[in-house]
Formats: sequence, structure tokens, C-alpha cells
Amino acid sequence: MTTSPGRHSFRRLLSVLLVHCLVTAPWICCLPVRAVTESGSPSRLNLAGGALSVSAAQAAELLGVRADVDEILALRRIGAAPADSGNLVSKRARVLRKIFHAVLQVQAAENRLESEMSYTYDVLSREQRRINTVNQFFNMMNFMQFGVLYTIEPYSRMHKQFKQSAICTSIGAGLGIGLPVMCIFYNKLARASHLSPPDFLSHVIDGQPVDGSNMPPLVVRYLDATEKGESRSRRACLSALWKERYGVEMDKRETLCGIADGKPKSTGVLNTRIVLLWSLYTVVQGFNRDLLALLNEVRDKDMLSPETDLNGGAGDASITASLRDYTGLSAGAAEAARLLRVKPLLDELKTMQGAPANDSRLVQLRICLLESVLAGYLDIQIAADKCQEEMNYQYDVVLAQMMARRGRFLQKTFEANFIQSGTLGACAGWSYLNGYTKAGNQCFMVANSMGIAISTISFIATHGGWRKNQTPPNSLAEFFELKNGDDHAFSPMVWNYLNSPSPKRGDTKSRRQFLRELWAKNAVANIDLKDRRNLEKLGSMPSCKWDTIKLVLNRIALLESLQEQFGDFDAELLSLLRETWPLAKQGVGSNSALSLSKAELASVEPGGVKAARLLGVNHLLADIESGRAGEDSKLLITGSVLDGFLESTADANMIAHQIIVESQVMNRMIRQRDAAIQLTNIINFYQIGILGVISDSLGVCNNEQFVLVGNRINDISGMMVGCLALVALAERRGGLRPGKALPNSIGNVFGRQTETASLSPLMNRYLSTVSPASAAGLTHRDELIKYWKEARVLSVNVRKPTVVEKLSAESKATRWWSETIGLISNRVTMLYDLRATLRSSNLGFDDLVEALD
Repeated sequence: MTTSPGRHSFRRLLSVLLVHCLVTAPWICCLPVRAVTESGSPSRLNLAGGALSVSAAQAAELLGVRADVDEILALRRIGAAPADSGNLVSKRARVLRKIFHAVLQVQAAENRLESEMSYTYDVLSREQRRINTVNQFFNMMNFMQFGVLYTIEPYSRMHKQFKQSAICTSIGAGLGIGLPVMCIFYNKLARASHLSPPDFLSHVIDGQPVDGSNMPPLVVRYLDATEKGESRSRRACLSALWKERYGVEMDKRETLCGIADGKPKSTGVLNTRIVLLWSLYTVVQGFNRDLLALLNEVRDKDMLSPETDLNGGAGDASITASLRDYTGLSAGAAEAARLLRVKPLLDELKTMQGAPANDSRLVQLRICLLESVLAGYLDIQIAADKCQEEMNYQYDVVLAQMMARRGRFLQKTFEANFIQSGTLGACAGWSYLNGYTKAGNQCFMVANSMGIAISTISFIATHGGWRKNQTPPNSLAEFFELKNGDDHAFSPMVWNYLNSPSPKRGDTKSRRQFLRELWAKNAVANIDLKDRRNLEKLGSMPSCKWDTIKLVLNRIALLESLQEQFGDFDAELLSLLRETWPLAKQGVGSNSALSLSKAELASVEPGGVKAARLLGVNHLLADIESGRAGEDSKLLITGSVLDGFLESTADANMIAHQIIVESQVMNRMIRQRDAAIQLTNIINFYQIGILGVISDSLGVCNNEQFVLVGNRINDISGMMVGCLALVALAERRGGLRPGKALPNSIGNVFGRQTETASLSPLMNRYLSTVSPASAAGLTHRDELIKYWKEARVLSVNVRKPTVVEKLSAESKATRWWSETIGLISNRVTMLYDLRATLRSSNLGFDDLVEALD
């Protein structure tokens, strides 16, 4: 079919007119025609230049780049003329910076919430240790008084001192009732005190009510925007959910679990605060999905290889190897390049190595590279966020409820056993004092029989019971391919990432295969992973009707391990960026041009200036502020900020791995310790009941030899009570660590460097910089050390070098006998605090990116 020359001319004229309208009046693109689905809800917005999804459109509105996005799509659809290519590049660069700026603000909000959660966890752990210690003290005192008096009573009876025996019985009964009642009142009235965060950390932790008011501006706008399919804002939906589940309202700040008012709080308030923080954290993470949707709309996909290249098999190792040989990239960078499908882009960049820095095509290629790296980060981060959300719910809601319910029930059975023994013991003592010996023995027989029954209930309760499963299928269901059909919640890139071998291992096993073998071999999961029914329970499939403590613990452990695997991709992205980005090759973070006049950076926020100095790009920023540099310099700064952002994220992921390893060891040791203490107490009740029934049965006989044997059995039971109580007291320390502790990153805070756990140069430099919010001029390192020394969140003295060496698992100070639950608990707390500090290193990065526009 042919087309007349006149029609060609008309089309060219129409294209020129349309481009002219877009350049001079871009608002024309903001007149969309709403497409409505069959259900009546908007699905995509039809623009002059293409179709924009609802989530992407809302993200563009929040970022203030809707007109720019519309123009990019329109120019791309009609084919931009060479004269308009510069305008297109400028628009794409601006949209990229705005998206990256939003990503940084989301990260800043997450850092803030994570710091608040870390501090609340610290004070909650401190209070729970105190409550557990008090409960154990009351239990031990009751067992000890039973042991002493149970020994004196039969001894007195054997020496015909019946009145003294009856008095001991009455005293023991009174203590048996009084001590558990005192314990009950203590648990009801116990409150955590000294909750206000330290003043020198007020810029990081404020302890205010959880209402989301202290979030970055873009995050606040996102919370106040309307979710797709909802008539209310995200904040209103969250408030309604909180009111329904936890009885708190955002409009009433007094209900939002603030801890900075100086008033003591119960552990229930602290637990609710953590749940509210995690809930807000989850909603904030949803912004990343919208940002990725917008980024995928504006990316130039013509520079990417076809999506069919993501096969997700062992053959990807050979593809990565050939890509590495062809491009000269490292194994990690080549793996990232394959997953991001940027081989055509790298090919063209390679041909333009000698081009000027301000070449329009070179700038366009670099924008494509940054877009791809940022899209890859967001893609994998969304998958990791989903694991985090599921893990938080399992840990802070499901497991917390089941563990608290089991602990309360067991403590109540112990108290009930003491109280019933004391009550019937008082009756027996009155009977003995009034000469009703047989009646007294019968009271004890009833008490001991009831003790056996209650002890049996306690033993059954150690299982923890069941809880109805109320969650939909999780990431493990995707991982184990339990869902029907070929569609996965994981994106194609994430699914390919899991089904490809890791270049750092050097074998052909996919990451999924490696994880499954690791989970089975290292006993990360202590249930059979070959049984499909167990996999469905772990994946929270509809066939899983009930959860148990054991099942939830396994589910959390596997989700943690899967999330850690996702975190490895950030290091690969960093390698790709550094090996293909010009500023990285010159040395990001150089100390050149540190002394700049305030006039040169007058319009830049202090946080942006601090970030520029940390990254070593302040000379470029000064050139941009003075008008001496153009789009290429802005792009170089954007790449440097992305480099620093990925570097801090990679270090945070390394510490997260250390936290997971230490937490799994600690949780296993705590479960073993608690089970040992509970069984010891139950055994003590059993022996009291069984031997008591035997001795009292012999005591009602008229044969003096039987009575004597019964008294001796009572003596033995009394001594066993005391011995088992001391055993339970000794068990509170916990056992020893299974395996050797590996060096961690805590030593970096105290100026010690380790080969396997050293932080990156950028993060070490950040720790040594003075915090801008510190009135005393403390560095971030000094702030952290001061917090550990003064905030009462640690049970060890970090002023001692030997203690620091033990905590960081360095040198000869680390012995197998010193690896206790207490030491590991302090280590985990410090690692969480260090991770939160490193994640806050990108504060000011958003100011720096914002200053470019």
C-alpha cells in the first residue's frame, strides 16, 4: 500500500505543530480521557503521548513532574526531532532526579521509624528481662521455702515435735499464698521507667506519639493521598485500621503510645508502639511501588535487551560469564548487567569512551544507566520489603501474642499450684494444731493430687497452643511455587535472580536451590522441608488453618534468610555503577575543594552541603550553583549520590546478615533455656505431688514404721525441691553458644578494623563526621558510644576494652564459655543500633539532589 506525498507532508506538519504545543504549552498533555474498567474504576489514563497507570500518575502528581512525564511520553511516541532531543534529555534527567529524591525521602522515613523501633525494642527488652527476673525470683523463693519447711516438718514429726511441725506447715501455707499473690500484683502494676530518649539523640529518636507527622514532605504527601480504589487517604485508612485492631486513633495523640512524656509505661504500650511503627513503616514502603511504576513508564526501553533474555535457569551463568568477558566487568557487575538487560546500553557506552562529557547522546546513555540501576534497586527492594512486612507481622503480632499467652498461662499455672498448695496447707496446719492429724494428711493428699493435675496442664501448655491463621500466602509460597498458574508475585527480574546462580559462589546452583539446601543442612528450619504439607504451612497457604509457635519461628527464620538473599543484589548494583560510571573511577569521596565559601552554596540546605562533602562532589555543586556547569555535572552528582546510597545500603545489608546469624543463635538458646526452666519447675511440682501423695498416704496409717517412711520421703522431697529450685536459678544464665562467633562490625565503631566485617571507607568517614544536630559537637561514632554507655539499654560495660572485644568477637578475648545469651543479646542490640546509624548516613542526600533543580 502506498501513501501520497501530500499525506506525508500533512503528517510532518501535524507533528511539528504538536511538538510546538508540547514545548510552549505542556498543560495540553494534562487533559486526559479517563478509561474506565467494567467495574467502573479507573485503570489507566490515556494521554496524548501514551498510557500512564494510575499509580504512576499519582506518583508523578506527588513529585510535581506530571507535565514533564506527559511531555516525555508524547515526544517519545511521535519521535522527537533532533532539535528536541536536548529538551527530552533535560526532562528525563529532571524526572529521574525527582524519583530518586522521593526514594531518598522514603529511605529517610524508614530510617527514622527504624531508629524509633530499635530504641523501643531496647527498652522493651530491658523491661522484659526485669519482669522475667522478678517472676523467677518469686518462683524460686516459693520453691525454696517449700524445700526448707518440707524438710523441717517431717524432721519435727520424727522427734515428736508435732506442734512445731504444724506451725511450719502454717507458715509455709501462708508464704505459699502470699508470694504468688505478690507476683500477680507486680505483673499487673509493673511499668517501664526512664523511657525518654537521650537529649543528644533527639534529632534521631524523639519518642513522640506514632502519627507520622515527623516524616519527610513527600512521604507526608503520600500518606495524605488517596489509595487506588479507596475514597479515604492512606492516613485515614491506617487510622481506621488502628482503631479497629488496637483501639488507638490518630486524632487522639494520647492514645498513640508516645514514650517521651516522662511517664512509666506498661509492656503492652511498648508492644503496641512497635506494632504501630511497623504498620506505618509498611505503608511508607508502598511508595516505592508507585515510584517504580513511574520510573518504568519514563525509561527508554529501546536501550534494553528483550525481557525474554531473563530465562531463570542454570544457563544464565554462562550468559553472565560471556558478558563479563565481553565487557570486562567483574562477576557481580556482569550479573547485575544481565538482570537489568543493559547490554546494548553498555555496548554503546563503550563506543563513546572518548566523547566529551556534555555530549547529548552520552548524557542520554548515562541517564538510561542510572534509570536502570535505580529501577533494579526498587524492584529487588519491593520484594525485600514484602518479606520484611510478612516477617514483622509474624514476629510482632503472631509470635508475640502466642509467646505472651503461653508465658502468662504457665505463670498462672505455677501461681495456681502455689496458691492451692498454700490454701490446703493452711487447712492442714489448722487440723494438725487442733489434733486432727488424719484430716491434715488428707488435705495434703488432695493438694498434692491437684498439684499433679495442674503440673500436667503446665506440661501440655509448654507446646504453646494454636492460633488461627489469618494471613494470605506469603513470599515463601512464591519461593516454593505453591500457587497454581505461572504468574508470580515476584517480578520477572526478581524471579530470574532467584533462579540464577550467584557469581560470588562460583557454582551452578541457583539461589533457590542453594537456600533450600542451606535451610535443611544448617537446621535453619527444624521441620521437614521435603513434605509439601509443611511447605504449605510455611507459605501460609489456605490449607494451613492453624499456626503454632514452632511453625511461626520456622516461617520467620526462612523469611529472614530470603530477605538477606535479596540484599546481596545491592552490592552487585554498586559494582556495576562503579565500573561503568566516570566519577566512581576517579574516586568518589575525594577531599578536594572542601573549603568553599558560604556564598557559593547559599541556596543549598546544610544537609545537602554535608552530603556533598561526604561524597566529595562539593566542587561540582559549587560549579552548578554558580552557573559554570550544565546537565552533565548534575548527572555526575546524581550518580555519585546513587553510589553513596548503594554503598550505605550494602554496609547495612552486611550488618543485617550479622544480626540474622546472631539472632537465630540467640533465639535458639533462649528457647532451650526457657524450655529447661519450665520443665525443671514442672518436674519440681510433679515430685512434690507424687512424693507428697505417697508420704501422706503412709502418714494416715496406724503403723509407726509406715509413718516413719512417709516422713523420710517428705525429707527427700523437701531437699529435692531446694535442689531443683537452685537448678532452675542456674539455668537462667542459659547454655553456651553452639559454634564459634564470627567477627562483626561493632569493632568499627570503636576504631577497630577486621578483615571480614570492616565497613566501607564512606561509612567509616561518615562515622567520623560531626553530627550537625549535636550541640556538643559529637561525631556519629561518639554519639553511638555515648548512647550505649548512658541509655541503660545494655547490661554490659562498653568502657572496658575486653568487653568490646567480646562483643565484636575479636582476638583471644572471645572464648566459647563467654558466648552467653546475655552477651549475644547485647551484641544484637548494638548491631541494630549501628545499622540504624549507617542507614541514616543518607540524610542530606535528598537535599543535595533537590538542590540540582
